[in-house]
Amino acid sequence: MLGAHVSIAGGTHEAPPRASAIGATAMQIFTKMATRWAERACEDDECRAFHAALRKTGVRATAAHDSYLINLASPDPTLRRRSIESFVAELARCEALGLRFLVSHPGNYLNDRASGIQRNAEAIGEALERVPGRTVLCLETTSGSGTAIGATFEELAAVIAAVPGSQRRRLGVRGPPTAPW
Repeated sequence: MLGAHVSIAGGTHEAPPRASAIGATAMQIFTKMATRWAERACEDDECRAFHAALRKTGVRATAAHDSYLINLASPDPTLRRRSIESFVAELARCEALGLRFLVSHPGNYLNDRASGIQRNAEAIGEALERVPGRTVLCLETTSGSGTAIGATFEELAAVIAAVPGSQRRRLGVRGPPTAPW
């Protein structure tokens, strides 16, 4: 598979033809503006248009990347709750659009790494419980700078191990952007 992150300017239904135009068989999109908290729902007409556009292409693997603002590992209760709600909305949009994968950075712990890993796992478990479905959450590796979680596979394994067992089937790992899906 060969893919790229493509724009949804003009609507999500515009992404599949853009991916097709570059010969992609896989694509990643944002389902909303990645740098804003404003949430939106994918309405039925939008989903139908997206699926119709996708069927006309050779794109077989679909993914979204969640908002850059989400920090499920935050020790700040207000930011963490806002992040969880945004993450739940993101999962719901992925399910509505039939996207197979949701790529997410594990977040920044800000105080204690082990506590951050636990907060992240609890939030992931809550979100997957609230939005049942097929979308697989792919934890993306990070550079590990500062207080970022996810620089090593051991850290990602710790997050996955702390997610409730019933939800682990919907978890995966996404390597650096240059790595294949």
